[in-house]
Amino acid sequence: MDAENNLYRLFEQHFGSAPSDISKLAGAGSNRTYYRVTGTDRDGNSVSVIGTIGTDIAENEAFIYLSRHFSSLSLPVPEVLTETEDRSAYLQTDLGNDSLFDRISSGRKSGEFSEKEISLLEATVKMLPLIQFRGDKGLDYSQCYPSCCLDDKTING
Repeated sequence: MDAENNLYRLFEQHFGSAPSDISKLAGAGSNRTYYRVTGTDRDGNSVSVIGTIGTDIAENEAFIYLSRHFSSLSLPVPEVLTETEDRSAYLQTDLGNDSLFDRISSGRKSGEFSEKEISLLEATVKMLPLIQFRGDKGLDYSQCYPSCCLDDKTING
């Protein structure tokens, strides 16, 4: 419940009102726990954000840094809105429930991808060089986690 209390306080501090709901989301292959936090902002507008709790502070700090860096370059990534002082929790923009993995589920199961699924995959692959080359501009690789470079040791242990 401490995790939800942290997210409650972050939401309240950032948006000026208490959240109306905090719902845990399914895991996504990391040690971070995700929650959808909803409520209203100071102007009464509906707000939905993703609250993240992470036990590995160095990993959280890297994510926060990279998100802010990529966002500053107008790359399509979730934006970190605010974080706790100790970086154990943060709020980020909510991009919805859809994932590429889910959107191509039919093709993954059958082995035959529809034109729509192929189009989604192509658009995603085309975005990768943009993220790689534009994202490199001004990036402080010492902020990366768990290593600042991808080398033989990183790959082979």
